[in-house]
Amino acid sequence: MIVKIYTKDLKPGMHIANPGLSGENNPHIFLAETDITSESQIIALHQKNYVEVFVDTEKGEYFQENRQEKLRLETPFTVVSTDNPYEVNTRSNFDDIGNIINEADQYYGELLEYVRTFTQRLFETRNINLEDSQEFTRSIISHAGSLGSALVFLSKLQKYDEYSYTHNLNVAMFSILFGQCIGLGQDNLMVLGLSGLFHDIGKILIPERILKKPHKLSAAEYAEVKRHPIHSRDILLKQKNIPQDVIRAVHEHHEHFAGGGYPQGLQYDQISRASSLISIVDTFDALTTDRCYSKAMHAHKALSIIFNLRASSFSPALVDRFVKFIGVYPVGSIVVLNNGKRAVVIEQNPDNLLLPKVRVVLDKNNRYCKPKDIDLMTAGTGSLPLSIVGCMSYQECRINIAEFVPQLKSPRQQAVNA
Repeated sequence: MIVKIYTKDLKPGMHIANPGLSGENNPHIFLAETDITSESQIIALHQKNYVEVFVDTEKGEYFQENRQEKLRLETPFTVVSTDNPYEVNTRSNFDDIGNIINEADQYYGELLEYVRTFTQRLFETRNINLEDSQEFTRSIISHAGSLGSALVFLSKLQKYDEYSYTHNLNVAMFSILFGQCIGLGQDNLMVLGLSGLFHDIGKILIPERILKKPHKLSAAEYAEVKRHPIHSRDILLKQKNIPQDVIRAVHEHHEHFAGGGYPQGLQYDQISRASSLISIVDTFDALTTDRCYSKAMHAHKALSIIFNLRASSFSPALVDRFVKFIGVYPVGSIVVLNNGKRAVVIEQNPDNLLLPKVRVVLDKNNRYCKPKDIDLMTAGTGSLPLSIVGCMSYQECRINIAEFVPQLKSPRQQAVNA
């Protein structure tokens, strides 16, 4: 698990993880992946004024030798994962997703085409057809109950070359689905959907050479990127009848719960609830999607990072609910068990999100084996209970997810999984 600790608490043998966050926006956090092998490395980080780091408790010798410390650092995440099971959405099942995947794939393609057309028209005319955008949002709300779990699954199978389109779609879609999960009404869901669709429109005024730069931005370039919420607000203010709640959410989606965000440096209840929700969804989708300057990370790692930023960057209450909404190991994830075998997560266990139901598909030598469904809540090998010790991308374990979802026939998706 990825956990955030103070630099002063680093020990030789720990592994520092790269959380995929912006160095410009987190200058006090050391963000490069490395092993700590000596006290001199820790002293050097202090001298460079790094206050915090993210460490991976599954890597490095330190946590192998200090299991109690590992348990202590992971406890907050474990508590959230085993608390209030009634809040967990258990409707998502891998086989059920397979049964609706074609319908969801076609629908996702239609939504993506709308976002592509919307963005291109905005770039050319600077105008937004609010009625069309509201209809787009109403459509997602109406399909959320029947296709929501499949849409979430499909959203993580997209190519990064359409990131500017898929990201806006995913933020709108995830925000609506998350809003539904926590019981928000139709009016609030409309605000979330529109805010997700509009949240990055100001980037049309940022030079493409900056947005697609594969390396670290200069101070001047990053200052330009940080202006995009202002640009988004200004574009919306020039339109007719855009709800004020939407304009506010778009303007505030990079503000931080405890302050230090941009563009206004707001904190706590100065930030609207919609803004706080969009901020979490925006970060999750960015971390779990291939971009021109960084590779997608596993959803579990992204959730760990977001969880460790609760009470600093994000609302603690919303983060806890988001973990339950996504699932610590989302359905369709590839996980590594402590017996070395690889499995596909097929369903959440509401009593413990750390122990889902899985389908073993690869043996410990990474070879295909006869699929076997296991409930990690009750399974064990001798005296050793089965548990998850790691996550893998489909590419890392050579799994073509379409082989386990035979209904997935779309050429667009097959190309992604190849």
